[in-house]
Amino acid sequence: LITHAKKGALHNRREVMKKIRDKDVVHTLFAEIAPHFADREGGYTRIIKVENRKGDNAPMAVIELVREKTVVSEADRARRAAAAQAAAAPVEAPAEEAAAEAPVAEVEAAGEGIADAQTAEAEAEATEDEAKS
Repeated sequence: LITHAKKGALHNRREVMKKIRDKDVVHTLFAEIAPHFADREGGYTRIIKVENRKGDNAPMAVIELVREKTVVSEADRARRAAAAQAAAAPVEAPAEEAAAEAPVAEVEAAGEGIADAQTAEAEAEATEDEAKS
């Protein structure tokens, strides 16, 4: 209904009148509420669940219009803009360089892993020898 009121055309007013039969309420919607939400792209209501009703234990909720403006910090905007630019500009690296670097990195990683394993085994043996003595 608020989206129809934001558009403000006669057709939209008649569409809202199909659902809300009171002309005063429709006038208030178009004249006061819609201008407040003119710069908002949806998310007009807040739904807060409350305790179930006594007696029949029916689920209850409070539905209210969101009056505060949406606040998006400059950091969030900058982060989103940077992510969009990074996604738009693909990394252009020659395939030959990438292929040449990959085996070298694997060999270095394997060598480091073997050295770490040997060091760990030597420390474990030394600890066992001290415990036996």
